[in-house]
Amino acid sequence: MSDKNAIHNDKKPINVFISYKRDDNLYNHLVRIVKKTFSLLNSDKKYFPETNFYAKEFLDIDSIDYGEKWMDKVESAITDSDMFLAFVTPNYINSELCRHEYHFFSIKPNNRGLCIPVFWNSQDKAEKELLHTGDASSYNNDPDEAPSKIWHNILEYNGLEGILPRLVDTLSKASDSDYTYVETCIATWLADKIFNASKPILSGKINMMDDENEYEAAEDIAEEETAVLSEIDGLTLKAHSKGVTATCVYSEGIGYTLKAGSEISPDITATCPASVPKRRAQEQNFIDENNVLTKDLVFSSPSAASAFVFGRSSNGKYDWKNKNGIRLGELLKNQSSK
Repeated sequence: MSDKNAIHNDKKPINVFISYKRDDNLYNHLVRIVKKTFSLLNSDKKYFPETNFYAKEFLDIDSIDYGEKWMDKVESAITDSDMFLAFVTPNYINSELCRHEYHFFSIKPNNRGLCIPVFWNSQDKAEKELLHTGDASSYNNDPDEAPSKIWHNILEYNGLEGILPRLVDTLSKASDSDYTYVETCIATWLADKIFNASKPILSGKINMMDDENEYEAAEDIAEEETAVLSEIDGLTLKAHSKGVTATCVYSEGIGYTLKAGSEISPDITATCPASVPKRRAQEQNFIDENNVLTKDLVFSSPSAASAFVFGRSSNGKYDWKNKNGIRLGELLKNQSSK
């Protein structure tokens, strides 16, 4: 897949995950409007061209190649995202996969990133549909992903609605001569709102911890988990995301050793912990031209190690897995319950 964002390689991406229900993409108009919105954001001088950033959208229909594991790719993109746009409709609330995407973003480490519900239909319409259907089954049977739970979580955020549902309704009824005009109105409205929402990132107000120790302190490893770390002494862990694979070994009294031969993502997201580029600069002589680590590096927490690898905020308990694919957090939980 070609990198359509290569022309922005001198700027930092603000990664935006587009979460939507394909049933709402009637005649492809939702996706077309999203693409037009991001084209405006990256071309109109009143938006990102005058900044050090560009907006990089993740749309499943464009960003997942044939043969790739769909859910792995989606979860990786959500983890990497700085902003999550949920195009909320009754179909969205009733979709197990859409609710899973929304919940997956909400449990990102340290709540990094902006969650913005975009009410493609009115809130009243979505709420009436929810009352009609009740709580359906959830993805992986997780009660936190039940329709009513997700709906109440969505309402906690200051989402985008205003005139948008009426514009979308007008679009569905517009004649050929008016369609492009209404479509452009929606894209411009969305571009204004998204750019304004991104200003905390642009100003640095949404910034990562200044040093690795603060970042590690925020990781929130429970005391009972810390007590069982000795039980996983010598454990080899793997992490894979963004096309790179890394190996880490936990050793009691030493920490988490990122092994030589691990691949390091060349990209750094806009909301990456400040400790990551700082540590990468310190270790630049040990990352070769192929972005492969040539020396073992020790980190005091799993999240610091995986953030260094992926160039983004990371929950090490989620990203590191053993040879059987069991996540580190689950391993610690299982050991503490024994």
